[in-house]
Amino acid sequence: MKRILMFLVAMVLLLAACHTAPKDAAPERDGDPAIVEPPVQVVNEAPETVETAPPIVELPEQGNVYVTAPTLARIEIVTPPIYYGVRHFSEGFAVVYTRGYPNTRVSLVDRNGNHVTPQDRFESMEDFRYGVATARIAGGGWVLLDEHGNETPLPYEQVWWFSEGVTIVSTGGRRGVIDTRGNEIVPLGQFDNINSFSEGMTPVRDRQTGLYGFIDTSGQLVIPAIYERAYSFENGFAVVSGPDGAGVIDIQGREVLPIQFEQIGQYGDGLFPVQLDGLMGFANTSGEVVIPPTFEMKWMHPFSHGLALVNIDGRSGFIDTAGNIAIPPIFHAVTDGQNRFIDGVMQMWLDNSQVLIDTEGNQLAIGGNSPGHGFRIWEGGGEVLCRYIVMV
Repeated sequence: MKRILMFLVAMVLLLAACHTAPKDAAPERDGDPAIVEPPVQVVNEAPETVETAPPIVELPEQGNVYVTAPTLARIEIVTPPIYYGVRHFSEGFAVVYTRGYPNTRVSLVDRNGNHVTPQDRFESMEDFRYGVATARIAGGGWVLLDEHGNETPLPYEQVWWFSEGVTIVSTGGRRGVIDTRGNEIVPLGQFDNINSFSEGMTPVRDRQTGLYGFIDTSGQLVIPAIYERAYSFENGFAVVSGPDGAGVIDIQGREVLPIQFEQIGQYGDGLFPVQLDGLMGFANTSGEVVIPPTFEMKWMHPFSHGLALVNIDGRSGFIDTAGNIAIPPIFHAVTDGQNRFIDGVMQMWLDNSQVLIDTEGNQLAIGGNSPGHGFRIWEGGGEVLCRYIVMV
Protein backbone atom coordinates (compact mmCIF):
# COMPACT_ATOMS: atom_id res chain seq x y z
CA MET A 1 0.00 0.00 0.00
CA LYS A 2 2.85 2.36 0.85
CA ARG A 3 4.45 1.90 -2.55
CA ILE A 4 1.12 2.55 -4.29
CA LEU A 5 0.68 5.81 -2.36
CA MET A 6 4.22 6.87 -3.19
CA PHE A 7 3.69 6.00 -6.85
CA LEU A 8 0.49 8.09 -7.10
CA VAL A 9 2.05 11.09 -5.41
CA ALA A 10 5.22 10.85 -7.49
CA MET A 11 3.29 11.03 -10.74
CA VAL A 12 1.69 14.31 -9.72
CA LEU A 13 4.95 15.64 -8.32
CA LEU A 14 6.74 15.06 -11.59
CA LEU A 15 3.90 16.60 -13.56
CA ALA A 16 4.30 19.74 -11.48
CA ALA A 17 8.08 19.69 -11.87
CA CYS A 18 8.09 19.64 -15.67
CA HIS A 19 4.69 21.09 -16.51
CA THR A 20 5.60 24.24 -18.41
CA ALA A 21 2.75 26.03 -20.12
CA PRO A 22 3.25 27.86 -23.44
CA LYS A 23 3.61 31.63 -23.25
CA ASP A 24 0.11 32.28 -24.54
CA ALA A 25 -1.54 29.75 -22.23
CA ALA A 26 -3.84 30.75 -19.40
CA PRO A 27 -1.98 31.25 -16.10
CA GLU A 28 -3.78 28.44 -14.30
CA ARG A 29 -2.38 25.84 -16.68
CA ASP A 30 1.11 26.00 -15.25
CA GLY A 31 -0.12 24.17 -12.12
CA ASP A 32 0.87 24.88 -8.52
CA PRO A 33 0.46 21.70 -6.52
CA ALA A 34 2.26 22.86 -3.36
CA ILE A 35 -0.92 22.62 -1.29
CA VAL A 36 -1.79 19.07 -2.21
CA GLU A 37 1.63 17.57 -2.87
CA PRO A 38 4.73 16.96 -0.73
CA PRO A 39 8.11 18.36 -1.74
CA VAL A 40 10.69 16.28 -3.58
CA GLN A 41 14.42 16.00 -3.34
CA VAL A 42 16.56 15.59 -6.44
CA VAL A 43 19.22 13.09 -5.47
CA ASN A 44 21.02 12.64 -8.77
CA GLU A 45 20.67 14.44 -12.09
CA ALA A 46 22.55 13.63 -15.27
CA PRO A 47 23.85 16.37 -17.63
CA GLU A 48 21.36 17.75 -20.14
CA THR A 49 23.63 16.84 -23.04
CA VAL A 50 25.57 13.61 -23.37
CA GLU A 51 28.08 13.27 -26.20
CA THR A 52 28.60 9.54 -25.65
CA ALA A 53 26.14 6.81 -24.74
CA PRO A 54 24.38 7.74 -21.45
CA PRO A 55 25.49 5.76 -18.38
CA ILE A 56 23.44 2.77 -17.30
CA VAL A 57 21.35 3.40 -14.17
CA GLU A 58 21.02 0.35 -11.93
CA LEU A 59 17.65 -0.12 -10.23
CA PRO A 60 17.99 -0.28 -6.43
CA GLU A 61 16.89 -3.32 -4.43
CA GLN A 62 14.26 -1.38 -2.48
CA GLY A 63 12.27 1.80 -2.90
CA ASN A 64 11.15 3.77 -5.92
CA VAL A 65 13.29 5.80 -8.28
CA TYR A 66 11.58 8.25 -10.60
CA VAL A 67 13.42 9.18 -13.77
CA THR A 68 12.31 12.13 -15.89
CA ALA A 69 13.00 11.89 -19.60
CA PRO A 70 15.29 12.91 -21.13
CA THR A 71 17.57 14.16 -18.31
CA LEU A 72 17.26 11.02 -16.14
CA ALA A 73 16.77 13.08 -12.97
CA ARG A 74 16.26 10.70 -10.05
CA ILE A 75 13.73 11.89 -7.47
CA GLU A 76 12.57 10.41 -4.20
CA ILE A 77 9.67 11.23 -1.85
CA VAL A 78 10.66 12.86 1.47
CA THR A 79 7.25 13.52 3.09
CA PRO A 80 3.96 11.58 3.15
CA PRO A 81 0.94 12.52 0.98
CA ILE A 82 -2.02 14.52 2.21
CA TYR A 83 -4.68 12.69 0.19
CA TYR A 84 -5.24 9.08 -0.79
CA GLY A 85 -4.61 10.13 -4.36
CA VAL A 86 -4.45 13.25 -6.51
CA ARG A 87 -4.75 14.05 -10.21
CA HIS A 88 -3.20 16.71 -12.39
CA PHE A 89 -4.63 20.24 -12.50
CA SER A 90 -6.93 21.03 -15.39
CA GLU A 91 -8.27 24.54 -15.95
CA GLY A 92 -7.20 25.49 -12.42
CA PHE A 93 -8.79 22.55 -10.58
CA ALA A 94 -7.71 19.07 -9.53
CA VAL A 95 -9.58 15.99 -8.34
CA VAL A 96 -8.32 14.65 -4.99
CA TYR A 97 -9.20 11.41 -3.22
CA THR A 98 -10.35 12.18 0.32
CA ARG A 99 -11.15 8.54 1.14
CA GLY A 100 -9.67 5.35 -0.23
CA TYR A 101 -11.10 2.10 -1.53
CA PRO A 102 -13.61 0.54 -0.97
CA ASN A 103 -15.55 3.63 0.16
CA THR A 104 -13.84 6.02 -2.23
CA ARG A 105 -14.67 9.70 -2.00
CA VAL A 106 -13.38 12.50 -4.18
CA SER A 107 -13.46 16.28 -4.13
CA LEU A 108 -12.48 19.17 -6.38
CA VAL A 109 -9.81 21.60 -5.16
CA ASP A 110 -8.54 24.87 -6.61
CA ARG A 111 -4.89 25.89 -6.94
CA ASN A 112 -4.86 27.20 -3.38
CA GLY A 113 -5.99 23.84 -2.02
CA ASN A 114 -9.52 25.04 -1.24
CA HIS A 115 -12.25 22.44 -1.64
CA VAL A 116 -14.82 23.56 -4.21
CA THR A 117 -17.05 20.57 -3.46
CA PRO A 118 -17.87 18.67 -0.24
CA GLN A 119 -15.19 16.15 0.68
CA ASP A 120 -17.62 13.27 1.35
CA ARG A 121 -20.36 13.67 -1.28
CA PHE A 122 -18.97 12.16 -4.49
CA GLU A 123 -17.63 8.69 -5.19
CA SER A 124 -16.20 9.49 -8.62
CA MET A 125 -15.44 12.60 -10.62
CA GLU A 126 -13.95 13.37 -14.03
CA ASP A 127 -11.35 16.07 -14.58
CA PHE A 128 -12.53 19.67 -14.86
CA ARG A 129 -12.69 20.48 -18.57
CA TYR A 130 -14.57 23.02 -20.70
CA GLY A 131 -15.67 24.76 -17.50
CA VAL A 132 -17.41 21.73 -15.96
CA ALA A 133 -16.82 18.35 -14.37
CA THR A 134 -19.12 15.34 -14.21
CA ALA A 135 -19.48 13.64 -10.81
CA ARG A 136 -21.31 10.66 -9.39
CA ILE A 137 -22.97 11.14 -6.02
CA ALA A 138 -22.24 8.48 -3.42
CA GLY A 139 -25.28 6.25 -3.46
CA GLY A 140 -26.31 7.13 -7.01
CA GLY A 141 -27.05 10.02 -9.36
CA TRP A 142 -24.91 12.23 -11.60
CA VAL A 143 -24.40 15.99 -11.66
CA LEU A 144 -22.54 18.64 -13.62
CA LEU A 145 -20.26 20.83 -11.49
CA ASP A 146 -19.19 24.37 -12.37
CA GLU A 147 -16.14 26.25 -11.02
CA HIS A 148 -18.05 27.25 -7.88
CA GLY A 149 -19.24 23.72 -7.10
CA ASN A 150 -22.81 24.43 -8.19
CA GLU A 151 -24.61 21.25 -9.23
CA THR A 152 -26.84 20.59 -12.23
CA PRO A 153 -28.61 17.20 -11.93
CA LEU A 154 -28.23 14.83 -14.89
CA PRO A 155 -31.07 12.30 -15.38
CA TYR A 156 -28.89 9.48 -16.74
CA GLU A 157 -27.58 6.16 -15.48
CA GLN A 158 -24.06 6.78 -16.78
CA VAL A 159 -22.12 9.91 -17.78
CA TRP A 160 -18.72 9.95 -19.49
CA TRP A 161 -16.01 12.64 -19.47
CA PHE A 162 -16.13 15.78 -21.61
CA SER A 163 -14.27 15.75 -24.89
CA GLU A 164 -14.39 18.67 -27.31
CA GLY A 165 -17.19 20.31 -25.34
CA VAL A 166 -19.58 17.35 -25.26
CA THR A 167 -19.93 14.07 -23.40
CA ILE A 168 -21.66 10.72 -23.81
CA VAL A 169 -24.60 9.77 -21.56
CA SER A 170 -26.62 6.58 -21.37
CA THR A 171 -29.74 5.09 -19.80
CA GLY A 172 -31.06 1.58 -20.35
CA GLY A 173 -28.29 0.84 -22.81
CA ARG A 174 -29.24 3.78 -25.07
CA ARG A 175 -26.60 6.44 -25.60
CA GLY A 176 -26.86 10.14 -26.32
CA VAL A 177 -24.72 13.29 -26.26
CA ILE A 178 -25.04 16.40 -24.08
CA ASP A 179 -23.20 19.73 -23.98
CA THR A 180 -21.66 21.53 -20.98
CA ARG A 181 -25.06 22.93 -19.98
CA GLY A 182 -26.68 19.50 -19.94
CA ASN A 183 -28.61 20.07 -23.17
CA GLU A 184 -29.09 16.98 -25.35
CA ILE A 185 -27.24 17.28 -28.65
CA VAL A 186 -28.01 13.72 -29.69
CA PRO A 187 -31.16 12.21 -28.10
CA LEU A 188 -30.88 8.88 -26.32
CA GLY A 189 -31.15 5.99 -28.75
CA GLN A 190 -30.82 7.94 -32.00
CA PHE A 191 -27.58 6.08 -32.75
CA ASP A 192 -25.99 2.96 -31.34
CA ASN A 193 -22.43 2.68 -30.07
CA ILE A 194 -21.54 6.38 -29.68
CA ASN A 195 -18.03 6.98 -28.36
CA SER A 196 -15.98 9.96 -27.19
CA PHE A 197 -15.31 12.67 -29.76
CA SER A 198 -11.93 13.10 -31.38
CA GLU A 199 -10.99 15.82 -33.86
CA GLY A 200 -14.58 17.05 -33.97
CA MET A 201 -16.24 13.73 -34.79
CA THR A 202 -17.13 10.31 -33.43
CA PRO A 203 -18.19 7.08 -35.15
CA VAL A 204 -21.82 6.03 -34.67
CA ARG A 205 -23.86 3.06 -35.82
CA ASP A 206 -27.13 3.51 -37.65
CA ARG A 207 -29.85 1.64 -35.76
CA GLN A 208 -31.65 0.51 -38.92
CA THR A 209 -28.77 -0.57 -41.17
CA GLY A 210 -26.18 -1.46 -38.54
CA LEU A 211 -23.54 0.43 -40.55
CA TYR A 212 -21.16 3.09 -39.23
CA GLY A 213 -20.70 6.74 -40.08
CA PHE A 214 -19.52 9.86 -38.24
CA ILE A 215 -21.34 12.71 -36.49
CA ASP A 216 -19.89 16.09 -35.47
CA THR A 217 -20.28 17.83 -32.09
CA SER A 218 -23.61 19.33 -33.22
CA GLY A 219 -25.03 15.84 -33.72
CA GLN A 220 -25.11 16.05 -37.52
CA LEU A 221 -24.16 13.01 -39.60
CA VAL A 222 -21.24 14.38 -41.63
CA ILE A 223 -19.81 11.13 -43.05
CA PRO A 224 -22.49 8.66 -44.24
CA ALA A 225 -23.07 5.39 -42.39
CA ILE A 226 -21.68 3.04 -45.05
CA TYR A 227 -18.98 1.11 -43.17
CA GLU A 228 -19.11 -2.21 -41.33
CA ARG A 229 -16.77 -0.78 -38.66
CA ALA A 230 -15.32 2.66 -37.99
CA TYR A 231 -12.79 3.93 -35.47
CA SER A 232 -12.02 7.37 -34.03
CA PHE A 233 -10.10 9.99 -35.97
CA GLU A 234 -6.47 10.53 -35.05
CA ASN A 235 -4.08 12.89 -36.83
CA GLY A 236 -6.78 13.55 -39.42
CA PHE A 237 -7.36 9.88 -40.33
CA ALA A 238 -9.76 7.12 -39.30
CA VAL A 239 -9.64 3.40 -39.97
CA VAL A 240 -12.84 1.96 -41.48
CA SER A 241 -13.74 -1.47 -42.76
CA GLY A 242 -16.06 -3.10 -45.27
CA PRO A 243 -16.63 -6.50 -46.90
CA ASP A 244 -13.19 -6.45 -48.58
CA GLY A 245 -11.13 -5.48 -45.54
CA ALA A 246 -9.88 -2.34 -43.80
CA GLY A 247 -9.01 1.08 -45.20
CA VAL A 248 -8.45 4.69 -44.10
CA ILE A 249 -10.46 7.87 -44.70
CA ASP A 250 -9.70 11.54 -43.98
CA ILE A 251 -11.93 14.04 -42.17
CA GLN A 252 -13.77 14.83 -45.43
CA GLY A 253 -14.64 11.15 -45.80
CA ARG A 254 -12.26 10.68 -48.74
CA GLU A 255 -10.55 7.32 -49.08
CA VAL A 256 -6.83 7.52 -48.26
CA LEU A 257 -6.04 3.80 -48.14
CA PRO A 258 -8.28 1.48 -50.17
CA ILE A 259 -10.46 -0.95 -48.23
CA GLN A 260 -8.38 -4.01 -49.02
CA PHE A 261 -6.03 -4.63 -46.09
CA GLU A 262 -6.45 -7.34 -43.47
CA GLN A 263 -5.56 -4.93 -40.64
CA ILE A 264 -4.38 -1.32 -40.33
CA GLY A 265 -2.58 0.07 -37.30
CA GLN A 266 -1.95 3.50 -35.80
CA TYR A 267 -0.64 6.30 -38.02
CA GLY A 268 2.80 7.74 -37.29
CA ASP A 269 5.51 9.68 -39.15
CA GLY A 270 3.48 9.63 -42.39
CA LEU A 271 2.97 5.86 -42.50
CA PHE A 272 0.35 3.27 -41.51
CA PRO A 273 1.30 -0.27 -40.48
CA VAL A 274 -0.75 -2.62 -42.68
CA GLN A 275 -1.25 -6.36 -42.90
CA LEU A 276 -1.37 -8.26 -46.19
CA ASP A 277 -1.21 -12.05 -46.55
CA GLY A 278 -0.50 -12.38 -42.85
CA LEU A 279 2.60 -10.16 -42.91
CA MET A 280 3.17 -6.54 -41.88
CA GLY A 281 4.38 -3.66 -44.02
CA PHE A 282 3.75 0.08 -44.17
CA ALA A 283 1.70 2.30 -46.48
CA ASN A 284 1.78 6.08 -46.98
CA THR A 285 -1.08 8.57 -47.18
CA SER A 286 -1.12 8.23 -50.98
CA GLY A 287 -2.20 4.63 -50.60
CA GLU A 288 1.17 3.21 -51.66
CA VAL A 289 2.74 0.28 -49.79
CA VAL A 290 6.25 1.76 -49.44
CA ILE A 291 7.68 -0.86 -47.06
CA PRO A 292 6.72 -4.32 -48.32
CA PRO A 293 4.83 -6.67 -45.98
CA THR A 294 7.72 -8.95 -44.96
CA PHE A 295 7.66 -8.70 -41.17
CA GLU A 296 6.12 -11.25 -38.83
CA MET A 297 2.63 -10.28 -37.72
CA LYS A 298 3.07 -10.18 -33.92
CA TRP A 299 1.88 -6.61 -33.40
CA MET A 300 1.27 -3.39 -35.33
CA HIS A 301 3.25 -0.57 -33.81
CA PRO A 302 3.38 2.92 -35.36
CA PHE A 303 6.42 4.88 -36.39
CA SER A 304 7.71 7.33 -33.78
CA HIS A 305 10.95 9.32 -33.86
CA GLY A 306 11.48 7.79 -37.31
CA LEU A 307 11.47 4.21 -35.96
CA ALA A 308 8.94 1.38 -35.85
CA LEU A 309 9.05 -1.86 -33.89
CA VAL A 310 9.02 -5.00 -36.05
CA ASN A 311 9.36 -8.72 -35.41
CA ILE A 312 12.02 -10.73 -37.27
CA ASP A 313 12.69 -14.42 -36.59
CA GLY A 314 10.94 -14.24 -33.24
CA ARG A 315 12.91 -11.23 -31.97
CA SER A 316 12.05 -7.52 -31.93
CA GLY A 317 14.02 -4.70 -33.50
CA PHE A 318 13.40 -1.36 -35.20
CA ILE A 319 13.32 -0.16 -38.79
CA ASP A 320 13.53 3.37 -40.20
CA THR A 321 11.01 4.92 -42.58
CA ALA A 322 12.96 3.52 -45.55
CA GLY A 323 12.51 -0.01 -44.22
CA ASN A 324 16.15 -0.45 -43.19
CA ILE A 325 17.12 -2.11 -39.91
CA ALA A 326 18.02 0.71 -37.51
CA ILE A 327 18.25 -1.23 -34.23
CA PRO A 328 18.98 -4.97 -34.59
CA PRO A 329 16.28 -7.49 -33.57
CA ILE A 330 17.79 -8.63 -30.27
CA PHE A 331 14.85 -7.93 -27.94
CA HIS A 332 12.23 -10.38 -26.75
CA ALA A 333 9.25 -8.02 -26.47
CA VAL A 334 8.05 -4.63 -25.37
CA THR A 335 7.00 -4.07 -21.76
CA ASP A 336 3.98 -2.45 -20.12
CA GLY A 337 2.10 -2.03 -23.40
CA GLN A 338 4.27 0.78 -24.76
CA ASN A 339 4.04 0.82 -28.56
CA ARG A 340 6.31 3.73 -29.50
CA PHE A 341 9.14 5.93 -28.31
CA ILE A 342 8.13 8.58 -25.77
CA ASP A 343 10.55 11.51 -25.59
CA GLY A 344 13.11 9.33 -27.32
CA VAL A 345 12.99 6.37 -24.91
CA MET A 346 11.28 2.99 -24.93
CA GLN A 347 11.21 -0.02 -22.62
CA MET A 348 12.01 -3.53 -23.87
CA TRP A 349 12.75 -7.05 -22.60
CA LEU A 350 16.31 -8.30 -23.15
CA ASP A 351 17.76 -11.50 -21.64
CA ASN A 352 14.99 -11.74 -19.03
CA SER A 353 15.48 -8.16 -17.83
CA GLN A 354 13.73 -4.91 -18.62
CA VAL A 355 15.89 -2.31 -20.33
CA LEU A 356 15.28 1.30 -21.26
CA ILE A 357 16.70 2.22 -24.67
CA ASP A 358 17.03 5.39 -26.74
CA THR A 359 16.55 5.79 -30.49
CA GLU A 360 20.14 4.68 -31.12
CA GLY A 361 19.62 1.43 -29.24
CA ASN A 362 21.75 2.52 -26.28
CA GLN A 363 20.70 1.02 -22.94
CA LEU A 364 19.92 3.88 -20.57
CA ALA A 365 18.81 1.78 -17.60
CA ILE A 366 18.41 -1.83 -16.53
CA GLY A 367 15.40 -2.92 -14.52
CA GLY A 368 14.34 -6.11 -12.80
CA ASN A 369 13.12 -9.40 -14.22
CA SER A 370 9.46 -9.08 -13.22
CA PRO A 371 6.70 -6.61 -14.18
CA GLY A 372 6.67 -5.29 -10.60
CA HIS A 373 10.34 -4.37 -10.63
CA GLY A 374 11.19 -2.35 -13.70
CA PHE A 375 9.99 0.69 -15.61
CA ARG A 376 6.71 2.35 -16.34
CA ILE A 377 6.70 5.12 -18.91
CA TRP A 378 3.74 7.33 -18.17
CA GLU A 379 2.29 10.31 -20.05
CA GLY A 380 0.66 12.96 -17.87
CA GLY A 381 -2.65 14.54 -18.76
CA GLY A 382 -4.00 18.05 -19.05
CA GLU A 383 -3.50 20.63 -21.75
CA VAL A 384 0.31 20.41 -21.57
CA LEU A 385 1.75 16.90 -21.36
CA CYS A 386 4.60 16.12 -19.01
CA ARG A 387 6.21 12.76 -19.80
CA TYR A 388 8.43 10.83 -17.48
CA ILE A 389 9.60 7.39 -16.53
CA VAL A 390 8.76 5.76 -13.23
CA MET A 391 11.04 2.97 -12.04
CA VAL A 392 9.22 0.81 -9.50
